[in-house]
Amino acid sequence: MPSCISKPKSPSMRDRLRQHPGAEKTLERLVESGCDRSFLLWLLAAKAPTARQWVRIQEMMVAEPKRLRVLASQLEGTAQALESIVVNTLAAVVFDLHEQSRRVVDEMRAVSIRVRDLASSPLFRVVRGKFSHRQMGGSLTTALLCHYVKFRTGKPRFKEIAELLSAATEQTLEEDALKHRANRSIAKLTFNGRFPEFLDYFLTIVPHT
Repeated sequence: MPSCISKPKSPSMRDRLRQHPGAEKTLERLVESGCDRSFLLWLLAAKAPTARQWVRIQEMMVAEPKRLRVLASQLEGTAQALESIVVNTLAAVVFDLHEQSRRVVDEMRAVSIRVRDLASSPLFRVVRGKFSHRQMGGSLTTALLCHYVKFRTGKPRFKEIAELLSAATEQTLEEDALKHRANRSIAKLTFNGRFPEFLDYFLTIVPHT
């Protein structure tokens, strides 16, 4: 599966944190609390996805209506072929395939209709429009980092994350500023909490080796 975040460049994030003893100790505390060290370092070093990378992300999350319509046509075509070759033949009766194949054909046609309806849904177009690089691309890395730490440790830990990011970027980041940015980013990426599973999905497509 393609990466949604650019691989960090040298010097490594671990080397940067070693220049800040306090930040390195904070990193170890988060690891002891449940975070995977290599994954956490990846998230700290991650850059926002480029517009080209975001096209691939968008396609994985909300496919183009044209592709959905093509898929619906393919499903219908396969259902017709299965019906004519298997369902309505003597072989289906001899090999006891008639009823089973009929169920498959009916289900395939039902899915085809649902996919076609999705492609023309006004709500789907709204979601796709909001799921743009301009709207969400810059929010991804902050949201993923904060979500991951909270998921693995059970607490938001904005103070610790702010300390790590300050050391990583050589720019001071206040806890309150990070909290505001993270909450806003997470709200964008989950459509105000309606789809929290989006963040978990993003974490699965982030490389960490």
